[in-house]
Amino acid sequence: MTHLPSSADVGGLKFADELRIFCREFQPTITELRRLFMAKMGNGWTKVSAVYPNGDVRLANPDWDHVDNAIYRGHVDNLSERMREAFPVRMDMTKITACKQENGESLRAYLVRLTDAHNTHSGLTAPQNLKIVF
Repeated sequence: MTHLPSSADVGGLKFADELRIFCREFQPTITELRRLFMAKMGNGWTKVSAVYPNGDVRLANPDWDHVDNAIYRGHVDNLSERMREAFPVRMDMTKITACKQENGESLRAYLVRLTDAHNTHSGLTAPQNLKIVF
C-alpha cells in the first residue's frame, strides 16, 4: 500500500487512478484490498466501506482485460468511483504558497516543485500535454 498516495492528501481522483494501477500490478484479492485500505486509510475507510463486496473475488486471469476478470474489474471500478466521490480534492493554498524558491535552487528545479505542489493541492487537473520551455 505504500505505492498508493494518501486519499486525503491527493483526493479521490488521483487515488482512484493509482488504485487501478496498483490492482493491475499487484493483483490483490478483494479481501486483501479491504485489509490494506483499513490500514492505509484509518477512519477514512468508513467513507467507502458500507457497500464493499463480500467474498474473496480475485483476478482469474493474468491478462487484466480478459473477460474472466470482469467481476474483479467491476469491483475495482466501483471502489474507485466511491473514492472519487468520498475524497474530493480541496484547494490548499497554504501548501502552494509555502513552496518558495530555495537559495541556490535553479529555476527549473523550483518550477518542478511548484508545479507538483500546485497539481497536488489545487484541486485542478493538470493539462496532459503541458510543455515548459526555458
